Amino acid sequence: MEYEKFVKTMQRMVEVISDSDIKVMITEVSKNNGVKRKGIMMKKESGNVAPTIYLEEFYSEFQRGKPLEEIAHTILEICHHNCAMNSFQVDKFKDYQQMKSQIVYRIVNLDKNMENLKDSPYIRFMDLAIVLYVSFPVDGMTSGAVLIKNEHLDLWGITKEEALRQAAENTPKLMQPQIKKMEDTIRELFAIGEGEENEEFEIFMNEMRENEARIPMYVLTNEKNLYGAACMLYEGVLEMFAQELGEDIYILPSSVHEVILVPASISFPPRELKEMVQEINATQIPKEEILSGTVYKFSRKQRGFCML
Repeated sequence: MEYEKFVKTMQRMVEVISDSDIKVMITEVSKNNGVKRKGIMMKKESGNVAPTIYLEEFYSEFQRGKPLEEIAHTILEICHHNCAMNSFQVDKFKDYQQMKSQIVYRIVNLDKNMENLKDSPYIRFMDLAIVLYVSFPVDGMTSGAVLIKNEHLDLWGITKEEALRQAAENTPKLMQPQIKKMEDTIRELFAIGEGEENEEFEIFMNEMRENEARIPMYVLTNEKNLYGAACMLYEGVLEMFAQELGEDIYILPSSVHEVILVPASISFPPRELKEMVQEINATQIPKEEILSGTVYKFSRKQRGFCML
C-alpha cells in the first residue's frame, strides 16, 4: 500500500471508530524548512482543540506488519490524550501574563523558512532567523510549541521587542545549555555506559579518537537535545568556552538541534569544513532538521560572530 492510500485508509478507519461528534480530516502542515507533512486532524464539534497526528512512523509500523486496525485505535487514543492534555491551553494562551514565562526562541534557516515566517516576528542573524515560540508541556517527558504570529502579539498587546526580551530571558532557563566532547555524545547515541563494551561502537570510536587527537570537537546543545542550536546565542556561553580554549571557535551547524564547536587554530581549512557540512546536510540530516550549509566563527577578541 502506497503512503497516500495509507493516509486515506487511516482517515476512514479512525472516523468509523470515533465518536459521532468528532470530525476526522486529512491535513497538510508546513514544517521547518518548508517540509510538508500529512497527518490526521481530529476535532470535536464542541471542542476548541484539533490535534494533528503525523503518520510517517505509523506507516513504517504498517510496513513491518502491524495491523491497520491496531494502528487506527492507537491514533485515536493519542488524539484523545492530546485533547485532554492541551484543551486548557487555549484560554490560557490568550493571557500574556500566563504565557510570558513560556516564550522561547529557536534558530532556523532564513531562506528556507521565508514563507512560514511572513506573518511572524523574527530577527535576522547572519543567514539564520531567530523565531519565537510558546513552549508548553505535552506530557511528562516532551514539550510542544506554537509558533508566535504577529496576531498573537496584537492579542497580547505587546511589541516584537518585548517578546524577544522575554524569550532571551526564558530560553536559557528552560533549555539549559551543555557542551560535551564528541566522544561522550556518540556514546550516548549508542546508549553505551562507561566501561561497557560494544564492538561496533569501539570501531567507530577508534576512528573518532584518531580524528579528535588532531582536531578536538565538541557538541553544543541544550539539556533536552531539542532545537539546541539556539544555545550558540546564549549570553556568555561561547565567550566562556572560547576563553577556556584560549582561542577562537569554528561553529559547524550540525542541525537545528545542535552545533559542533572546533578550535579554530587546529581545524581543517574553512572551505573543507563547509564542504563537510554541506555533504552531511545532503546525505545524513532530515530536510526538516537542516540548519545551514554555512560555517561560522566566534571571535574571542571581538566577542561576536561572522560567516566563513
